[in-house]
Amino acid sequence: MADIENPSGASGAERRQHARHDLDYDLAVDIHGEHVPYTGIIKDISEGGLFIATVAHHKIGDVLQIRFTIPAVERPIEIRARVRWYRDEFTAGGNPIGVGVQFIDLPDELTRQINSYLRDKTPMMYEDGM
Repeated sequence: MADIENPSGASGAERRQHARHDLDYDLAVDIHGEHVPYTGIIKDISEGGLFIATVAHHKIGDVLQIRFTIPAVERPIEIRARVRWYRDEFTAGGNPIGVGVQFIDLPDELTRQINSYLRDKTPMMYEDGM
């Protein structure tokens, strides 16, 4: 995983400021305002950002316009996010390929709504062998 913000080599979990919650939602992403939308999948989310599983290539520091929905928010969330790290086919090591993004200027009300959703989210339970 490439990360210019991590010269110490600490793992993602050690560097995270906010707890992550696993998800699988469709996510529309507009790349650099080029109006070339594509769909990725949100694999996890926190109040600070999310991981988008996608084969589209982005560089650390790229700013993406993202739009997604969560059940706790009536309208789609539209926000800018900065690519903080990426996994490509060479660095994935069996994990999903994609980018970790950090929200830019997330309004306080959206932060509260996301936190409320994450706090109330019921974990999905699976029986062995499923």
